[in-house]
Amino acid sequence: MADADVFVRVSPRDHRYLELSDGRPYVPIGLNLVGSPKPEAFEATLDRMVAHRLNYCRIWLNHGSFLIESPRSGAVDEDAARDLDRFLALAHERGIRVKLCLEYFRNIRAQKKDWADKTLHHQAHGGAFAEVDGVDGTAMKDTEGILLHDVIWAPFMSGAAGTGQIWHWDHYVQANDLWWQFDRFAEATAGIDPPAEAFEPLMLEHPRLRVYVLRGARTVLIWCRDRANDWAAELRDGVPPELLTGVHLDLAAPVWHWQRRPRPDLVPLLVPGRRWTARAYDPWTNAWTRVAVDDAPLALPPFRRSIVLRLETGPRRESAPTLTCKPSSAQLAEVAPQ
Repeated sequence: MADADVFVRVSPRDHRYLELSDGRPYVPIGLNLVGSPKPEAFEATLDRMVAHRLNYCRIWLNHGSFLIESPRSGAVDEDAARDLDRFLALAHERGIRVKLCLEYFRNIRAQKKDWADKTLHHQAHGGAFAEVDGVDGTAMKDTEGILLHDVIWAPFMSGAAGTGQIWHWDHYVQANDLWWQFDRFAEATAGIDPPAEAFEPLMLEHPRLRVYVLRGARTVLIWCRDRANDWAAELRDGVPPELLTGVHLDLAAPVWHWQRRPRPDLVPLLVPGRRWTARAYDPWTNAWTRVAVDDAPLALPPFRRSIVLRLETGPRRESAPTLTCKPSSAQLAEVAPQ
C-alpha cells in the first residue's frame, strides 16, 4: 500500500507517539505554512519539502491562498476553497500530511488596527463576539538556522511525537534556505520506531552541555547542546560558536526525568550485558563518526553548537522508514551540503 493511501493515527503500541494505519512508525517533520505560498508556487514549495524529507505541514484557513472565509461570519466561500482542495491533492500525491488550522488571529475588534486583529467575528459586523485581546509576538532574523535547529530538536528530545513546527516559513526558512535543517533531523533519526522503543525522555548531568536523552528498548538517542551557545549569545550578543574539543560524556552520570524527577534507577543509561554500538552525527556538517563504547566516558568528536549520539544494541534490524515521502533523484540532487 502506498504511503499516501494510509492514515496517521495515535499508536496503540505507545499512545505518546504516532504511526501509520498499516503499523509503520510516523514521526512528523515539518513546519507552519502560515503566510501561504501562492497557488502557482504550490508544486515548487511541496517539492522542496519532499527533497529535504519534510513529511508534514500545518496550514491556516484564514490567510492568503487558504483563506476560505466568505465576507459573512461563519460562512465558507466555495470558490476560494478550490485552491485548498488543489493543495491538499498535491500534498497527498507527495505523501505529505497536512494539518488544517482554522484561525491564528489574536484580537477581535470592531476596527482593524493591527495584523493580528480580526473584525469579521465582531458583533459590530454580525459576529458573535465583543472586544477580545490576545498577546503579541516577535521574530528574529537568523541566517544560520540556530532557532530552527532548537525548535526542531528540543520537542522531540523532550518526548514529543515529532519536531516542533516553526512559523515564518516564508521570510525565515525559505528566505535563508534553511530547509536542510529538517533533512539533518531526518538523517539522524532515520529508521527509528518510537512506539517500539517506548522512549523515556531524560536529562544527563554535564558541566558544559545540555544533554537531552531518549532512552529506548534498543536505541538511546542523545542530543548535546552547548550551554554557552544559544540564540541570545550568538544572535543578540554576536558571540561565535566555539569549537568544542576533548569533550567526554559519562553515561553513568546522574540522570533525571525531564520534569526534574531524579532517576537513579536508570544509571548507567546503557543496559549492562549488551553489545552497544555508537555513532555521532554533526547536524551542522552532515557528518557521521563512529564512537568507541567502553567503560570510560564517551569521547565526542569536535563540534560546534550541538551534536547527536545514536547508540544501538542487538541485531541491526531493517526498521520501517519514519518518513512517508519518497523524493526523486532530481529532488535529492537539490539538497546541497551545508
